[in-house]
Amino acid sequence: MTRTLTLTDTVWRTLRLAGTRALPRETGGLLLGYYTEIGPHVTEAHVVPDPRATRIRYRRDVVAAERILRARIRADDSDALGYIGEWHTHPLPIGPSTTDVHASGRLAVAGGHDIALLVLALGTRGWSGHALNADPTESIETLKFSVEGTGNDG
Repeated sequence: MTRTLTLTDTVWRTLRLAGTRALPRETGGLLLGYYTEIGPHVTEAHVVPDPRATRIRYRRDVVAAERILRARIRADDSDALGYIGEWHTHPLPIGPSTTDVHASGRLAVAGGHDIALLVLALGTRGWSGHALNADPTESIETLKFSVEGTGNDG
């Protein structure tokens, strides 16, 4: 069974807006949420700015990302919110690059847990989502992508 990365509709709108505002450059950040039987469920996405981003490069600021993550986890009353992974945009209709895949694998190994990656690619019909999961053995799995309650597969 192929697992699915699910976003709330609000998160999907937030990501598309952030991507559009950053054009022609890439942007990205953190995915937060929880895991279900079918895969990661993203309830929050946060932009972590990269002032040096280009149309082909985004690098997340580690210090800023850790600050956002700590603040959100501390503020969560449910104890269910956690770090799911990373997201970034490609202002062209291209899914995750080899660099993206390798970086996700390295993050999973370093953290000792699965890391989801969502790449939003801009095509002629708007933004589309491409998702994968890396585990601590650096095994990469393509995930289905869906937006909760919309029937949209990204």
